[in-house]
Amino acid sequence: ILQSKFHEAPSKNLLNHINAKLPETATVICESFLPFISAFKCSSEVPENQLFIVNFLFALRNSIETQTFSKYHFEIVLNSYLECLRYLIQKSNSSEEYIEKHLVELITFSFRCEDSEKRKIIHKKVADLLNSWTSNNKQSLSDIFLNKLADQLTDLKNISTIIDFLKLLPKDSKEVINIANILVQRCKADFAHFLDPLYMMFPKLFTEEITEDSLKNLHSHINENCEEIFETIYKLSKNRNQKNHIEYIEDLIRNNSERMIQNPIMKEIILKTSQNFDLHSDLLEKVHNTDSTIIPEPQVIQNLIQSLENKNCLRLAKFLLKFLDNSTDIFLGLFKFSLSSDSTSDILKSLGKFSNGNEVLKQCNTILVSFCENQKLDTDRVSRVVYEVFFEDSNLTLEDVFGNVDYSVEETYFFLKEALQFKLSISYLPDNFILSEPNLGTFKQMGVIELFSIGKIASKNSWTNLLYDRLLVIMKVSAVSGYIQEEISHFLKSLDSEVSEQIKDRILLNAARGDYASIKSLIFLVDLYGDFDENSFLVFFLVTCEYFLEKKSFSAYNNFLEVFFDKITLKSLTKNEALVENRFVQNFNDVEDKNIATDVIGFITSIAENQKGQLLYNENISTIPFEKVAQTAQICRLLSSAIKNFPSELTMKNWDFIRISLSSWVLTVSKSIENITKSKVLLFTRSVLELYEKLMLFMKYEKQKSSTAVMDAMINEWENLFAKEVNIVLFKTVRILVSKGFDKDLCWKEIMRASYDALKLMDFKFVFEFYRNNSNHSLDEMLDFFMDKLSTENHWIRLIASKVIKGLSVHCAASEAESVEKNESNSASFISKFTSHVIKAEASIQEYLDEFTFKVTEISEFKKIDRHVGRHYLALWECICFA
Repeated sequence: ILQSKFHEAPSKNLLNHINAKLPETATVICESFLPFISAFKCSSEVPENQLFIVNFLFALRNSIETQTFSKYHFEIVLNSYLECLRYLIQKSNSSEEYIEKHLVELITFSFRCEDSEKRKIIHKKVADLLNSWTSNNKQSLSDIFLNKLADQLTDLKNISTIIDFLKLLPKDSKEVINIANILVQRCKADFAHFLDPLYMMFPKLFTEEITEDSLKNLHSHINENCEEIFETIYKLSKNRNQKNHIEYIEDLIRNNSERMIQNPIMKEIILKTSQNFDLHSDLLEKVHNTDSTIIPEPQVIQNLIQSLENKNCLRLAKFLLKFLDNSTDIFLGLFKFSLSSDSTSDILKSLGKFSNGNEVLKQCNTILVSFCENQKLDTDRVSRVVYEVFFEDSNLTLEDVFGNVDYSVEETYFFLKEALQFKLSISYLPDNFILSEPNLGTFKQMGVIELFSIGKIASKNSWTNLLYDRLLVIMKVSAVSGYIQEEISHFLKSLDSEVSEQIKDRILLNAARGDYASIKSLIFLVDLYGDFDENSFLVFFLVTCEYFLEKKSFSAYNNFLEVFFDKITLKSLTKNEALVENRFVQNFNDVEDKNIATDVIGFITSIAENQKGQLLYNENISTIPFEKVAQTAQICRLLSSAIKNFPSELTMKNWDFIRISLSSWVLTVSKSIENITKSKVLLFTRSVLELYEKLMLFMKYEKQKSSTAVMDAMINEWENLFAKEVNIVLFKTVRILVSKGFDKDLCWKEIMRASYDALKLMDFKFVFEFYRNNSNHSLDEMLDFFMDKLSTENHWIRLIASKVIKGLSVHCAASEAESVEKNESNSASFISKFTSHVIKAEASIQEYLDEFTFKVTEISEFKKIDRHVGRHYLALWECICFA
């Protein structure tokens, strides 16, 4: 009876008190919790009791996690909670469930808890509980807890708190070793997306495929716990399988290089070059002066907290050159590893958090040396990998600095010069090595990598632009770069076709990654298209663009256009157009603007005089190469920009060129319009429509004001000689566009918009006269066609149809009025042509049209009118009212 009454009200009051007011009464009631729970559990096993115990424990843990306690009261509440939990685990058949839902969750909460005092108390109390189980031969309970905890570590972010907790546990427990191992070994899910070398560097040295979110926030706590973390990882590395070290180092170098390329934020780091070179130099000298490459474990930790004195970076360049012919694997490997590790945005961000920003970098280098302990490395193989990525990254670094180079960096250019000249010799190859079929495999493994790496650094012929204030260095670097380019071009020509194709495939495949160094290396492929003579570069350009698009390497495609586009004629056109469009916002009145206008007009004049036969007049462009069509389209757009921005500067010869070009290009559009789905036809048609619009708009403006004699003569000549044919041909073109329907692609939207803008300025007098006297296509058929198009769902086609009907209505009405005045017979008035279309449109909305006899309250009973049906009907009546 008492238990029944307890579950009615007191139990709820007790749980509410624990959830809300426990800090106020902790010293009074917490010491009674354990006797109360033990008596309550022993009295009966009814479901209500079990449910209360579960709710009681959750209420206590919720209070621990959410309420604010003093340190003294928090220990009281936590002790009471753990005592009740330990009692229930010992007495219950559900001990594993209690451990997982309470003890493991409590530790997991502590890993996320920001209150360090609360976290330390939880760690200590839980560790004491586990140690008591171990000492009382209840190891199975401890095993259950540690295994459950290990399952939670994948989702944890804060490693330092895990380290804190692990230090409190029994040192000889196999579960503790497993947990430590999980911190590194459970890192296999997302290596391809793990772009930050700061988190990846040191564990990658010891474990396979290290990538895990649990390591990502390590650098923010490295000041507090780096010694324990590095020591743990270092010890774990002792147990790693010692085979495949070469592959391991190769993979390490390549992965770091990729991440450096993807994150080229290096300006600030480069400006600190002297400090970084001091670090590399000091490390290398330590290794060189030691009989063995191993650095003892105590020194690993000691090096982590030591700082270095400032020294000149020239020391490093000379030091590395001494070892260029031997031990290349170790020394250049360390140099490359350090270079990439200190060239990332995250290390840059971390400099503000570390007392010494080079601690992590130094530790990584030291561990790399230790990792190579007593290994006989394949020096040729590793050095090739190191050279490739070293050149790649050095080249990219210079590119990203854009002139902001510290004087200390100049010494590295002399080092590069020596290294490149060394690389050009193939003395390390066997004396009997011949580039022939039997050795093709060897060549692919060695020669292609060497050629590719040399090509990358040699392609950096734009160093001159970056180092414009370092004249001496410019001369030396440019000479080396030019020399290597020449050597590689001769070398490629001397190879048989099969080998050269394999080199080409390798270079293209690497360039598909999109980094600028690889893209600029493609210049060496131009000579492979030498059979095309003066068109060799154009063929190379088009073939390479097509390759990147097929591979869907859009970043590489964009970078390739940026690097090589200025080498084709099209670039000069787009530059002029960009200058005009971006410079002339209003009427120009300064010297610079007038100079730009003069240059553009001179360019237009030269095209008119020298390229008239190449401007695709009256041709079908469907079979003409895209590059030629695009070039003509750009000329068309340049003329539009000139008319829009400085028409008064154009001479009569310029206007003649514009009128002749436009009248010829509309014929080209007419001949090509059946292939409008091709991108080059779309581009050309859009440009011609824009030129027509700009010319018509200008003439309309000139007619409204007192114009010059030159302008009056130009306009009269246009209206007498060109206007009729241009308007009729352009109208036919628009009709074909409308009849082909509409694609949702943005290009179609733009072509329809351009068509509508052109129709707004079109003189429909010529169109009316043409169709009124045309035996093949009558005016009635034309009007019926566009009235039908008013019902289409596409907005732009409706606008075009409406504009055509209104444009023709003016002349139809005028013609009808003239006939009435002359008393000529007229079987049907112009307005009657709308009748059949109105009747057809009314069918779908008839219930709304019965003289509006329905009441306002009955409107909701009708079905909604379809949007397109309603717009069709309104557009039709708008045209009728206009007529």
